Order: sequence, then structure tokens, then C-alpha cells
Amino acid sequence: MMKKLFPVFISLILIISACATDLRVNGFVFTNNGTPIENASVTIERAKKTFETTTDRSGYYVFNNLTSGTWEITVDKEGYEMQSEKVSINGSGGNIYFRDFELKKAVP
Repeated sequence: MMKKLFPVFISLILIISACATDLRVNGFVFTNNGTPIENASVTIERAKKTFETTTDRSGYYVFNNLTSGTWEITVDKEGYEMQSEKVSINGSGGNIYFRDFELKKAVP
């Protein structure tokens, strides 16, 4: 009986381990009066790993399955000043880090 359960037990441990690396950074990009900015480019990078996304209609972005460490997030949208900020994420799976960005209109 134990020999039959051993592969199931190992599979369960592998699934739990895979879930334990799900560190997430998400947030919103908006103007100084709180209006969401749609289609802003959001990039996160660390140690030669780069991920990119764009904000949705509500200005929301998300990066899933990140590893612990210091990441640099850059937000850019034509007509606005670009912003970059470093964020340190640590911990076990399921940790969520929120980071909102308020973009200012670019000065012509």
C-alpha cells in the first residue's frame, strides 16, 4: 500500500512547492486626480529577467510567479513622465505586493 501512495505523496509535494514560489506584484496606474491610465507600459526586471505588461481599462497591472529579491518596476505612457522604482519582495508563495503609480503629465 505504501509503495502505491509514495508517487502520489511526491506529486503533492511538488505541486505545493510550485505554488510556494508565487510571489506577485500588482497595482494601479492613475493620474493625479485618480483617473485610471489604460495601456500604460509596465516593466519589471531583475538579474537579466524582464517581464512586460500593459494596464487594463481600470489602470490595473499584475506580475505573477516572481522570485524573491529586488526588482525594478518602470511605468511609461506617452504624454506622461516615466517613473521607476525598486521594490523588494521576499517570502513564501501567495505573497502579494501592491505598488500603485501616479503619473504626472509630461511638460512640453
